[in-house]
Amino acid sequence: MLTSQPQLHPLLDIFVKKMGDFYLHFDPLVADSITASFFSFIFTCNLEPRLDYRAMPLRPGALNWANFVRMRNGIGEPLAWMTFLKEENPDIVEFMQAIPDMANFFNYVNDVLRFV
Repeated sequence: MLTSQPQLHPLLDIFVKKMGDFYLHFDPLVADSITASFFSFIFTCNLEPRLDYRAMPLRPGALNWANFVRMRNGIGEPLAWMTFLKEENPDIVEFMQAIPDMANFFNYVNDVLRFV
């Protein structure tokens, strides 16, 4: 994606082109965070079907592993950031501390809706 190579699915090609538009609507740091979250999502979506990942035993010290994977494969963080358009919220310091709670909320709602 970062090298402008064609993607394996036409929707990904469109999304890559649209990622540049994030900077028109959001503070540059917010746009960067949305983009980084997207790459985390893609990474985790590619990791989860792997047989070696599925067979990996959970180690006793990996207490936060499930939460880590959930944060990366959820869409909560980019949705939380997208709530704050730069035109209406020019100072990210005013809202950035709310992002973790908003992201968790969006992830939980997404989980509930998956089972409906």
